[in-house]
Amino acid sequence: MLEPREVPLLHGGAGTSGTSAGANPSGNKTGAGALAAPASSSSSPAATLVAQEFLLRRRCPPAALFEFRVAMCGNVDSGKSTLTSVLTRGCCDDGRGLARAFVFKHKQEVMTGRTSSVSENHLGFSAEGGVVNYALLQPHRTEAELRPLAPAEVALHLATSSAAGSAGTTGAHVTRQYTAKELATHSSKVVTLYDLAGHERYLKTTVLGMTRNMPDYACIVISANNGIQRMTKEHLALCLALKLPFFIVVTRIDATPPNVHDETLSNIHKLLKIPTVRKLPYPIRRRDEVILAAKNLRHDRIAPIFEVSNVTGVGIPEVLQFLNLLPIRKDWRQARTMAKEMIIDSTFFVTGVGTVVGGIVTQGVFRVNETVLLGPDGFGNFRPVIIKSIHVKGVDSSAAEAGKDAALCLKKEKRSAIRKGNVLVDAAQSPRSFWQFEAEIVILYHSTTITANYEPVIHSATVRQSARITYVAQEVLRTGDRSLARFHFLYRPEYMKEGQRVIFREGRTKGIGTVTKVMCDPDELVLAKNKLRKKLQEKLHTPGGPKRAA
Repeated sequence: MLEPREVPLLHGGAGTSGTSAGANPSGNKTGAGALAAPASSSSSPAATLVAQEFLLRRRCPPAALFEFRVAMCGNVDSGKSTLTSVLTRGCCDDGRGLARAFVFKHKQEVMTGRTSSVSENHLGFSAEGGVVNYALLQPHRTEAELRPLAPAEVALHLATSSAAGSAGTTGAHVTRQYTAKELATHSSKVVTLYDLAGHERYLKTTVLGMTRNMPDYACIVISANNGIQRMTKEHLALCLALKLPFFIVVTRIDATPPNVHDETLSNIHKLLKIPTVRKLPYPIRRRDEVILAAKNLRHDRIAPIFEVSNVTGVGIPEVLQFLNLLPIRKDWRQARTMAKEMIIDSTFFVTGVGTVVGGIVTQGVFRVNETVLLGPDGFGNFRPVIIKSIHVKGVDSSAAEAGKDAALCLKKEKRSAIRKGNVLVDAAQSPRSFWQFEAEIVILYHSTTITANYEPVIHSATVRQSARITYVAQEVLRTGDRSLARFHFLYRPEYMKEGQRVIFREGRTKGIGTVTKVMCDPDELVLAKNKLRKKLQEKLHTPGGPKRAA
């Protein structure tokens, strides 16, 4: 009767009743009394199996709200940034790139129209399922007038902004700003959308965003007029390698001829049915299909397909309802009882506060004034640091538990001494860093063969570094082969665990694997060769260096 997640769907019928742990039935407009319906009297006994479905979501403080992450993937110019902006701001695009400017982070992104970094955007839902972002963006509003838009009202809201955009006005986009604290205060569930780069030049940034940010789901955006491209397949392969459930959003349906639109959908269905993917295409055409797709996506057997237009707003309400109904994929309760661990994915300095590190808490609970270990440094060592303060979604908090995206202020630490990929771990533990690891790998694609001394780039939870293959169980590896291989990092030891999934690439993705063994001691011969090669490269690039003979 109850879904085994924090956001349950309850089925109400004759003689049925129930509530979730911590749920507030009085907060549901339908009322908990509607969960029970009397059976009709007849000569033979009868019972109503399912009468209605109810979503019960507890009202909770900002530090305890539900949170999951979605990676926005897809080829360049497919509309990922525009879709992210339309979902989080509730204003339709003008067809000339107005909406995507609100999610870009750098000047070159605005000039080229292409995302080159990982952009983090938040979408908040109230306990009743309304979109909190649209209420916070209303101009000239007061706190008493704040009312999240219900799913049925989103279509009218988008139609109004679309009409304003087609009339040549920008009034629909002249809205007030809101802070992360405001969004967390008025939300019961927050969906973090990671807008990733689609160009092949920034594939390493995309892989980093999909490994280090630990998304729960992936959204693969495909342009209806461009169809499936090479980078679309590349991102799909990454989702399969990381075992991420994904759904597909087809954009620009308003500007695509019918024959091209039908061909794109046909190609999507064919791609999902190939043996290496094996997903059931599930086109979304009705509201009840949205509910079924949201309930079954986490089982990783179906691939819901949405068709939207960022200019007219068609299909956007269905995507919002889908994100609202998606359950929390990972149960963090057991992880909260384990030793502390946090992955650092960003560092910055706040004047008057100090050095702040941001990231995802993967294990345990971090508290203010606790001493934890920070590392590894270039030599693989960890040093003690003190947590000065903690913010969760912009709200000051006394603790940050596993599953939360938090920012920790560290006392008397220089930002230059901390790098992305460092971790914070429990001081009671004795963490170690490793130069080598063994993994069971699968070659996804390679034009030739892979042997010992091959040097790909390793991507994992905290790792992005070149490594050399020093041992392969088979003599040579080709596309589709499986084997045991040993990797040796070239520059510094890294923090890794057995069972951790790794991706290795050289340009395009080459293969995936699972760590089976980690080793602390380096191979001095590998380090000596790498050091000698670096010296030769420095001499060649130094003015007045060795010249070639005529």
